[in-house]
This record gives sequence, C-alpha cells and structure tokens, in this order.
Amino acid sequence: MLCIPDRQRKSLRPVLRRALNDNQILLLNAIKHNSFPSVSSLLNHVSSSHGVPLSTLRLNVRVMLELGLAEVNSSHAELTGLGRLVLEMLNDR
Repeated sequence: MLCIPDRQRKSLRPVLRRALNDNQILLLNAIKHNSFPSVSSLLNHVSSSHGVPLSTLRLNVRVMLELGLAEVNSSHAELTGLGRLVLEMLNDR
C-alpha cells in the first residue's frame, strides 16, 4: 500500500470527495463490508436500505469498475487496491 503523508492525505480528501458522488462512496463502503453472494443482492440491499434507485446504483457500479475501484469475481464485487486506498483516504479523519 502507498505511504502518503498526513498533510497530503488531507489535501487529497476534498479532491476525492469532488471526484466521486455520494452513491459511489456509499457503494465503496457497501462493497468493503460485502457479505452478499452476488452484485445484484448487494445492489438490492443498498437500494432498499438507502432509498437509491437500483438503476442509479447499477450505473455507479459500472463507473467504479471502469475507474478500477472495484472488480467482479464470480459475480461477487470486491474493492481493488486502489478502491481500498480511496476509501481509506475518504474515511480517514
């Protein structure tokens, strides 16, 4: 994992918050804690528990896959190393 000094982490956090929308950050957190057998069941759970339309979540997952923040293995979503780093920087207070 990259070692990024605290000052630079604080500088990057607003950039990441601006680059990713709330639904993408919600999905990053959901994927990190994912205990669902498939991407569909994960998205259905997030949709029902947070009131976000399923179509919106599908689009955001597609964007996250294109950005290399997540990947799907055997229909199960996982964060990539980059996705874990981004989420860590976003959640780091």
